[in-house]
Amino acid sequence: MIVDLPDPQTGQPTVLSGARIGGKGLVPQLKKQVGAMVLGRLSKLPSQGQKDGAYVLSDFTPQDAALATAYVQTHPRTAPFAQPQVSAPPVAPVLPLAPAPAAPAPAVPSPLAQWLAGKGVPTAGMSDDQMRLIAATFPDNPYR
Repeated sequence: MIVDLPDPQTGQPTVLSGARIGGKGLVPQLKKQVGAMVLGRLSKLPSQGQKDGAYVLSDFTPQDAALATAYVQTHPRTAPFAQPQVSAPPVAPVLPLAPAPAAPAPAVPSPLAQWLAGKGVPTAGMSDDQMRLIAATFPDNPYR
């Protein structure tokens, strides 16, 4: 669930179902939390030499917790949120705290938007970077 990227049709946080999580930064953090709800800010560690920085979950903000709690109250679960287990220093979030102003929708959705829509991901109002980040969670992603 992306709490600060509301679905334009429902106003609710964007929910990704069946998405796979990968990466040498995220997997170790989430492995310890299997079965629990984890709330965190998606952040990117600084690059090291020519290697891109890994994506990790940083601590969530009180605003994140409020949005997620409101969502969970209308879609109940049994476990409380757990902070991500961060082994690196906190870094600035990749996604803005507030959604960026929506650009005018193109007349024809991009091939990436069409592919994500086929996976059940609502893409209205998403930037190309946001769509590529979400597409990267699918193992059959042709847009790497």
